[in-house]
Amino acid sequence: MARTEARAKTAIWTDPEFTAMSAAAQRVYWLLFSQPTISLCGVVAYTPKRWAAMASNTTVADIDTALAELEAHRYVVVDVDTEEVLVRSFLRNDGVWRTPKTRDLALALIETVTSPRVRRALDDEIARLRSEQTKPLVDRVSDRVSDRVPDRVPDTLRGRARADSVSVSVSVSDKNKHTRALRSVSAHEPEHPTVASLTAGRQRSQTTTAPYEADFDAAWASYPRRIARKAALRAYTARRKTGATAEELHTAVEHFAAAMRGRNPEHILHGSTFFGPDERWRDYLQPPPTQPPPAAIIEPPDIGPWARRSRPHPTTRTAQ
Repeated sequence: MARTEARAKTAIWTDPEFTAMSAAAQRVYWLLFSQPTISLCGVVAYTPKRWAAMASNTTVADIDTALAELEAHRYVVVDVDTEEVLVRSFLRNDGVWRTPKTRDLALALIETVTSPRVRRALDDEIARLRSEQTKPLVDRVSDRVSDRVPDRVPDTLRGRARADSVSVSVSVSDKNKHTRALRSVSAHEPEHPTVASLTAGRQRSQTTTAPYEADFDAAWASYPRRIARKAALRAYTARRKTGATAEELHTAVEHFAAAMRGRNPEHILHGSTFFGPDERWRDYLQPPPTQPPPAAIIEPPDIGPWARRSRPHPTTRTAQ
C-alpha cells in the first residue's frame, strides 16, 4: 500500500553532518524519504529517471551525484545491481520501531531485500535501535541497585564471621535481584530477529535452491534481462517445487527471449516476475507467432483522363 505521509524530526536542521551537504543532496534525501513506495524498513526502488523527472532542471546525473554525496555521509546505501536504496535513518525517524505491529512488519520486509549491502546496513540500524531502547531501562535498574549495595563492607562488621556471612549474603542477594531485574528488562523487550540472526534462514534457503541451481543457470544464460539473479533463482525454485519441469521453463525462456528481441531492456520483465507466482512463463510455452511479410500493394495502371471521360457513369441511363 502506498504511503500518504512521512514523519521526520525537525532537529535534522541542527545536525552539522546534514547541513554540511549540498542543497541538491538534501533535496534528494527528502525526495527519497517522502516516496509513497518506500517500505517500512526504509528501502525504495532505485529509479533515477523517474526522480529526475520530478524537477524541470534535474537530470539523472544530478540524482546520481546527490546519491553519492548522501552515501558518503552515511545517509543512504545504494545498490545499483539490485536496484535498491536504503534511507538509513528511516526506521528511527519515521516511528516504525515504536509499536510492535509496525516493528514486526518492518522486520518481515527485510526478508524481501535482495542487496547484501542494504541488509548489513539494516542490521546496524536495528542493533542501534535496540540498544537505544533498552539502555534507559538498564540504567534505571543499575541506579536502584547501586543505591542499595554498599561499595565495601562497613568497618563495624569486620572481624566477625557472622558479619562477613551477612555482608556476603546481602551482596549476593542484591546482585541476584539486579540480575533478575536485568533479565526482566530483556523480557519486556521482545526478541526480534535481526539481519544477522536470519543468517541461518538464508543458509537453509541456499540449501533449498541448490538442487535446481544448475538448471536455473542453463535457462538464465538465455534470459534477455539478467539482473537480480538471487530473486529470480528463488522464484525459479518455487516453480520447480510446484511441478514445473526444467525443460518447460527453459523452453519458455528461449521463446520469451525470441519475443523480446529488439525491445528496450527496461520494458522486459525481471526474472523474479517471469518465474514468479503469476507464472508469466506459461504464456511462452509455445513459440511466438511469426509475423508474415506485408502483402504487396498493386497500384492500378493509370489509364489517363481521356479513358475516364469516355466511360459512362454506372448510374447514367441511356435514353431510349
